Parts: sequence; structure tokens; C-alpha cells
Amino acid sequence: MRFLLQRLLFYVIAFWFALTINFLLPRVMPGSPADTVLEQLGPQVQSTPGLYDQIVAEYGGHNQGVLDLLRAYPHYVGNMLTLHVRQTLPYSVFVVGTAVFLSFVIGTFLGMVCGWRRGRFLDNVLPPTTLFIQAFPPFVVALLAIYFLALGQGPLHGQWFPASLAYDNQISPSWSWTFVGSVIRHGELPILVLVVTTLGGWLLGMRNTMISNVAEDYITTAQAKGLSSRRIMFMYAGRNSIIPPITAFATQLAAVVGGAIVIETVFSYPGVGLTMNNAALGHDYPLLQAILLVISACFLLANFVMDSVYVFLDPRSRVT
Repeated sequence: MRFLLQRLLFYVIAFWFALTINFLLPRVMPGSPADTVLEQLGPQVQSTPGLYDQIVAEYGGHNQGVLDLLRAYPHYVGNMLTLHVRQTLPYSVFVVGTAVFLSFVIGTFLGMVCGWRRGRFLDNVLPPTTLFIQAFPPFVVALLAIYFLALGQGPLHGQWFPASLAYDNQISPSWSWTFVGSVIRHGELPILVLVVTTLGGWLLGMRNTMISNVAEDYITTAQAKGLSSRRIMFMYAGRNSIIPPITAFATQLAAVVGGAIVIETVFSYPGVGLTMNNAALGHDYPLLQAILLVISACFLLANFVMDSVYVFLDPRSRVT
């Protein structure tokens, strides 16, 4: 408990630093949402009295001076999570979160089996196949998936999945089974693309760690005791080999909130990644701040959870 409380205090302080840096950085960057609107209006701003001040007040300009920053900081903390982020966040959590979880579970399991059965059929087929798939950029795999599986082109005739959006246009967002089913249906192809393009990293990492642990003396001792191969693979070699992938899983889990920007753009999926891309292109720094803050919070939370899990998986960490 003392270790967990110390880590919790560290992450709270780290989050405050992230909050403050996130507040200061956009205010030293050129441009603002008001500047974008003013550029679009052009001469109309000068011909209309008071329009400039109205636009700056509505869209927000840069704060000048230390006193302005001190006044804006409490307001920034209280209004960081905008409604727009709350609207797009669930879609990214569903698609990217599900993909990262499935990729981790399937890749780790297959890597464990390949490492345990080194040199056999699965070990000779799966690693090269996943490496070949990962050689393609994710947007290429996404476009191929849309062409063959969503548009029904090529040898696979039939529209197996929706090609874009998060739900049918004819359905209004609600907690009905119709809407939830539509969201799941539209998320299937992006999830499939993300799993296929990220599976190889988990598989190869777990396989290499597993091969190292299989050669250890405690595995030989377990085999000499007559324990079953399945128990040795899961409870001995697998348990020790899964610690490094779990550490990496924390950083991958944090990417849930940021979303897969490329994937969301290709599928026109209204998640946080696409929203962040549009906010950056439109100089919407307040919205960009909100998204980056949510990503930072999820990154810290995921690492804290993984620290807690690490303590229970590895007894040596409790001693140190």
C-alpha cells in the first residue's frame, strides 16, 4: 500500500505538471481560432465596427501578460473538458480500446505458444506473416479493407462491413439497442484493421521473451517434477514472460483516447483522433488543449494501473 500511495502521489504531481504545460504551450504558439475567422472575413472586419472585438470574445484570442495568464488559469482548469471532447471520446475508447485489448490478448497468447513450441509449424508461419502485414502502413491496410470488405470489390463479393461513419445516418444517438448495434457494426472494420496492423508487435515480443525464459533452470526443474507442459507454459514461463508486454500495454492503452488518427480519418470515424486533427488544422487551440489533456490523464492512469498489476505479478517488486 505504501508503494501504491507513493506512485499515486507521483502521478498526481505529474498530472498537474501536464495540466500547466498544456495551458502554457498553446499561448506561445502563433495563431488562434479568432485569427482563422478574421482571415476568412478579410476586409469585412474593418468595415464593421466592433466586429473584431466580438470575434475575439467569441472564439478566443491569446492572453497577454502574467496577470492575464493568472486570471485565465482557474477558468482553464474548470472548463478543460469541453462538450465536443465528451461527444467524441466514447467512439475512440470503443474502437481503439477494443482493438488494443484484442491485439494484446491474441498476440500475447500466440507469442507464448510460438515461443514454447519454437521451430514448429506455428512458429514458422505466424511471425513471418505478421511481419509481412506490418510492413504495410496502416492507412494502406485500411484502404484495402474498405475496397475488398466494405465496397465488395475484387474476389470477395458483397459488402461485409460499413465503409465509414460511426453509425447509420438514419439513427439518432441514444442508449437504444438499435443505436448501440449500429455503433458496434460500424466499428467492426476499423477494429479489425487495427488488430491486424498491431498484432505482430505483441506476438514477436512475447515470443522472444518466452524463448529466453524457457531456457531458465526453473523450467527444467518444473519439468523434472513431472508437471504438465500446459501448466509450465502458462504458470511458469508464461507468467514471467508476460511482465514486459504488460509494461508496454500501459503506453498502448493510453493511445485509446488519442485514437488512431489515420484510421479515423480513412473511415471518417468521428473519434478523438479525427477531432484532434481537425482542431490542429483549424488552429482551435482550446479544443486541442482539451484533447491533449485527456490523453495525458489516460496515459498516467494506465501507467498507475500497470504499476499496481506489476506488484501482484512480480513478487520481487514488493521486496524492493
